[in-house]
Amino acid sequence: MKENQIRLILEDESIVDPNVSILDEVIGVVIDDREFYYEKGCLAITEDYLEGFKAIYLPENIKITPCTNFTSVQIDQDNFWGDIVRRGNKIIYEFGFSNNNDSDEEIQKINLIEEFINLKNDMIQNVYTDEELITFEYIIDNIEKRNIEDIICEILKKIIYPIFPENQNLLEINDFNSEEEFTLNLVIPSLKKIFKEVEYNHGKEEFGKDILYKKEDEFGNTIHGGAQVKLGNMSGSATSDLNEIVNQIEDAFDVPVDKKLNSSYNRFHIKELLIICSGKYTNHAKKKIIEKINKSYPVKFLDGESIKDILRN
Repeated sequence: MKENQIRLILEDESIVDPNVSILDEVIGVVIDDREFYYEKGCLAITEDYLEGFKAIYLPENIKITPCTNFTSVQIDQDNFWGDIVRRGNKIIYEFGFSNNNDSDEEIQKINLIEEFINLKNDMIQNVYTDEELITFEYIIDNIEKRNIEDIICEILKKIIYPIFPENQNLLEINDFNSEEEFTLNLVIPSLKKIFKEVEYNHGKEEFGKDILYKKEDEFGNTIHGGAQVKLGNMSGSATSDLNEIVNQIEDAFDVPVDKKLNSSYNRFHIKELLIICSGKYTNHAKKKIIEKINKSYPVKFLDGESIKDILRN
């Protein structure tokens, strides 16, 4: 890991070690003899110069824009911006939108952020709103042992990827470390493109339904559905794993939902279930599952590439 190799360039062109008391005089930084300067309020640093840096050794209170894949997303968005800054043992990703655009796309993205705040209000905060800007902070704690690449990948998964799903190729399926990450940051944004209402339902009383959704049939009738999400491949080689999935499928259909689903409240049974894995299914796995469940259960299988295809189309 690189340590203490970022130095500050001051207005008088002198180069000094990081010092928060001279923050107003900083016009750039030096990393491995390469100089980077603020341009239009942005201190852009290329990815190769940040490789291997511990986050804790970033100069405190100096906002930087790492020029990696995730900033190529924001550069292409006229009304979006984002920077990272270290404050103590935390990294803050400050990002936001201009508040003078009433387009449907802009409103949808702001609504996504509001959903994130409701799901993880301890990590994302709406910190400032005025006539021109809506600014948010994503807070990453306990950075002592983490490097910059790891934190940027987290920002990709938790912020950039869900807001800009059209850029899904920036992140690979195997970058997700948990079912929750995969569900919140890839599956739900995908399903929102095809279903009327989608809600994260994971918990003690999910009964095989990690996600709930609602759609209308060709006659305008409401159809309630659910999705069960798994991380990794599904080969069918482990009988215990297959039995667990079969039991969850049975619970998903047999146990009713008794909660508020976004704007409506009633007690209902789902009419269909999606089985989604981040990896791939073998035909053997699908066949075994279908053979073990009630034949009246409408079940569909989606793998990781199928989920990404939904975002592409």
